[in-house]
Amino acid sequence: MLYVIERILLDKRDIDKLVLETARAIQYSYNDSSTLVIIYILKGARNFAQDLYNSISKKKQVLHYLPIRASSYNGKTKSSNNVMVDLMQAEDFIANNHILLVDDIFDTGVTMAKVVDVISEYKPASIKTCALIKRESKKERNIVLDFKGYSIEGDDFLVGYGLDYKDKLRELTYIATIKKEFHD
Repeated sequence: MLYVIERILLDKRDIDKLVLETARAIQYSYNDSSTLVIIYILKGARNFAQDLYNSISKKKQVLHYLPIRASSYNGKTKSSNNVMVDLMQAEDFIANNHILLVDDIFDTGVTMAKVVDVISEYKPASIKTCALIKRESKKERNIVLDFKGYSIEGDDFLVGYGLDYKDKLRELTYIATIKKEFHD
């Protein structure tokens, strides 16, 4: 299948700057003595979380950097609002620790709200949320996003830097939109 890039939203330099600014905001929000567990949602948030980890761990102690699975898309381009969460053994590192939950894109907040609920059951010291991209035009579920990298309007389908279309185009070093006629 042919994928046609419509426009580039963020190039590599923009992404590097966004990561650095987000990492600084995260560092500032935690006191010097608090340690942090970064939990990121596979697969889309892996690149962003890794870059955040690299930036944050230079200045702050990060105890763990762990993946989990959570999805409401299930292979489609529209959310089903039925979120499946697999902590993949991250539950062993949640209790009494400060958790930074990282996702690739925050649309309606359905996925983030569900994951926060699941993590809360394990009694963390705190949970803060972070997303690479936040769609400002969407209605949110009763959840506040603590840190956001980049805000967008509209429903453009985004790819690159971990964001995918049917598990393709994640490896792009930039974030772009693809033409509507090339996705369902």
